[in-house]
Amino acid sequence: RLEQQQLRQQRAAEEAQRRAASLSAQERDHFYRQLLDQLPLHPADRDDLIRRGLDDEQIQAWGVRSVEKWQPLTIPLPHTLPGVHLDGQSLITPSSGYLCPIRDVDGLIVGFQVRARKAADWRYYWLTGKTKKRPHGPTPHLPNGELPLVVHQPTRLCGDAVALVEGTGAKPFILAQTLGLNTIGAAGGQFAASPQTLKRSLEQLGGNTIAFFPDAGAVQNPTVLRQYRATFRLLQAWGYSVQVAW
Repeated sequence: RLEQQQLRQQRAAEEAQRRAASLSAQERDHFYRQLLDQLPLHPADRDDLIRRGLDDEQIQAWGVRSVEKWQPLTIPLPHTLPGVHLDGQSLITPSSGYLCPIRDVDGLIVGFQVRARKAADWRYYWLTGKTKKRPHGPTPHLPNGELPLVVHQPTRLCGDAVALVEGTGAKPFILAQTLGLNTIGAAGGQFAASPQTLKRSLEQLGGNTIAFFPDAGAVQNPTVLRQYRATFRLLQAWGYSVQVAW
């Protein structure tokens, strides 16, 4: 038991050190905007976004860009930025696809998920510096240790409720623009895994009603339902009224 306790303390200290060394939201936003400025949008990725109902103006406003496998960079970026190779000359992108910018409630780009162009073992993956050869590389986690949540604020607000929807890709962006609701998205629907970020985002957006949009087929997945329950309990403990959009 003593050895286990010492090991936990050691891991906690290492984790705290990694968090302290991670880039702030402002620093990430600065360098990630430099990244977007040097990337194009592949025609196949544009077609996919149009197929999902977006027009060119919305695609431009979202800021989507494409990456190829092990995307080279024309302008080097710091290796402390999640997703950048140690040499600063390329990205750690094992498959091609498009970058989904994850903006926080302040509008800062704090991370990316990549939607793979071809379906493989995963459809979405985080832009991260942690690999098998680089186990201590910078991860997409924020300095508080939580994974980012994406926040989309529509150009025309049509309701007071804040929408919660699974994912950080096109789904929350489309929902925000279509229904005119402030929208928060979480990768895998794991809102409860980022409680500090969720609470801060909700407080800044205002209102006391949550419109929760479950995925189709979610009721048949016990794991997803457990995540939903954890999120509902958290929101209700904070005093929010939770409605399910079905």
